[in-house]
Amino acid sequence: MLVIVLAFATLSMTVMPVSGDTKGSMTIKSAYDDGRGTKELDVSINNIEGLHAGQFELHYNSDFGYIRDAELGSVLGDSITSLNMEQAKEGVISLSFASLKELPESGTLLDFEFYVQQSNDSTKTEFTLKEAALYNEEEEEISYNSSEGFIKPFQGESLPNQEVTSDKEWTVSFNTEMSGEIVNSSTVFVLNHRGDIVPTEVELRDNGKKAVVSPVNEYDNRYRYELIVSEQLFSSDGQLLKQAVKLPFAIK
Repeated sequence: MLVIVLAFATLSMTVMPVSGDTKGSMTIKSAYDDGRGTKELDVSINNIEGLHAGQFELHYNSDFGYIRDAELGSVLGDSITSLNMEQAKEGVISLSFASLKELPESGTLLDFEFYVQQSNDSTKTEFTLKEAALYNEEEEEISYNSSEGFIKPFQGESLPNQEVTSDKEWTVSFNTEMSGEIVNSSTVFVLNHRGDIVPTEVELRDNGKKAVVSPVNEYDNRYRYELIVSEQLFSSDGQLLKQAVKLPFAIK
């Protein structure tokens, strides 16, 4: 069992095995939401060494909504790229890229806006990477961990509301070593009162047993926030969370 200790509460999670031996990850940012409108998401990499080229198709349920805008991510810089949006309303877009220079190890490959046109308490869509590959300078394939993304109503564990200072750092403690490639601001994040992701820094400490979540800018005492620990997390020995955790908080 993978156990999360979040400031004052301990939660036991049912887990299932995944591969935890590979360094680096490619992650699709997820959102918990049951309303219509536009969600800002991305496809990002973390700790991918020696990256020079890559490709992927991003698939999703077009009955739920569609990607109506997409931009190249921070990693790609001056890379040669091909972004195909022709089938966005049919549930798939694709991206390929190549660079003579080694690309940054972490950051976004693609930033996109997903328009939710049909939603209720049980509806969700999943984002899946297909035909995905990353390559080094010798055109050899780079191995990595990956996780699917989603937009769906929150159905995890909700903790009691807290009142904290505007510069509050949250510490999420685990009972086992976590994968540093998957604990990041896409899987542990803060939402504001509109459901938008608030810029934070997530640092893994104590040999992978603690994640510290710090705001880039101080929280505003006019608004309410939620700290989310997503079920996309998995540990170094292959334990995967099957239930998310939500901690609502307000600013003193």
